[in-house]
Amino acid sequence: MSNLTVRLISAAAMIVIIYGCLVVSQVSRWVAIAMLLALAAWEFARMVTNKFKGPASPVGPAPAWFAGALVFAYAVPHFPGLMDDSVSMAASPMAWIWGLSILAVLGFTLIGFRKLDIGVMAPWIYLQIFGCGYFGVYASALFGLMDPLPGWRGIFPLLMVQVAIAAADSGAYFTGRKFGKRKLAPSISSGKTMEGAYGGAALTLLTTALLGPKLLHTGLLANLGLGIAMAGSAIVGDLFISILKRYTGTKDSSQLIPGHGGILDRFDALIFSAPVAVFYLQLVRG
Repeated sequence: MSNLTVRLISAAAMIVIIYGCLVVSQVSRWVAIAMLLALAAWEFARMVTNKFKGPASPVGPAPAWFAGALVFAYAVPHFPGLMDDSVSMAASPMAWIWGLSILAVLGFTLIGFRKLDIGVMAPWIYLQIFGCGYFGVYASALFGLMDPLPGWRGIFPLLMVQVAIAAADSGAYFTGRKFGKRKLAPSISSGKTMEGAYGGAALTLLTTALLGPKLLHTGLLANLGLGIAMAGSAIVGDLFISILKRYTGTKDSSQLIPGHGGILDRFDALIFSAPVAVFYLQLVRG
């Protein structure tokens, strides 16, 4: 089976599984997003550990599973209807987040003290704690891109952001191949160009202008603003994970998606852009 066939099959399966979960019910929607974030945190932790482990630092796979479990727990306050239960600790999101953050700091610090050589202990601990905060707190904005409505209507904001990011990526790729000359960030990604970024932004603006009224019920200016925000944040999000890959010497974040790599290889821009989109949509949608 050729690599292209594998990529097509896995992409189709991924679309069916993820979107199936997103539209079946609010609970399955929560499970899909929580698992996406947890697996991304697992990949992040693995890359950081592989960078620093060695004969003097025999760290096993446990820290990555610890990170994934923590980030999954960060998603608990977003479980549908749970915050309505006043007797549940999860009804106080800040208390839940503080508790998990304390656990993350203590847990990774103790693991670092126990398993790592002093020469790599500090960056390993700090990066692991950052990863939990990034995926557990920052990226949990993904839950804010879903409305409490059944079926496809409940994920229209998320769908709009995903389509906008895909437009930014496609526009940048084809424009960059045709006209690209000036490197955008040569020390991070040799393939990205200024011309490609402009082409990606133009296609994103067109996409949000056309689909925004149908998916978000917002006006032209608001949709153009969203296009600019998504085009910029999508590029930064891609470069953000590319920095980690270069730093850790990693080509793919994992092999969870056959032919595509890992969660961070496919959803890095979405994870980074989600908080930007949520904040912007809160402003323009009231």
